[in-house]
Amino acid sequence: MFTLNGEMLISDSGSELAFKEIETENGFIPVCSLGLSQVGRLNLGQDVSSLRYFTICGLQEGYEPFAINTKREVTMWFSKSLPQFSPVPDEHPHYEITFGQVLVVFV
Repeated sequence: MFTLNGEMLISDSGSELAFKEIETENGFIPVCSLGLSQVGRLNLGQDVSSLRYFTICGLQEGYEPFAINTKREVTMWFSKSLPQFSPVPDEHPHYEITFGQVLVVFV
């Protein structure tokens, strides 16, 4: 799967509708998919100097890496099945969503 600012460009089945109903105001959802026996490297920008074209293209376009200035490794979520995404309402009783973090409140 390929995504740009949370908008799905193409999925593994050729469908572009995976994030159709998802509203992304101030950020994006990093998504990647690997097939059986494939190996990949995901660079979320924790170390900006490791981004090859960041100083050439990224700064000019106003791009800010997802994990810039984070002190610890980014938590990753893995799944063998196709994930299902749905919007979280602003007034959800169990989740408080802020830019850059998700706070889960158990009631």
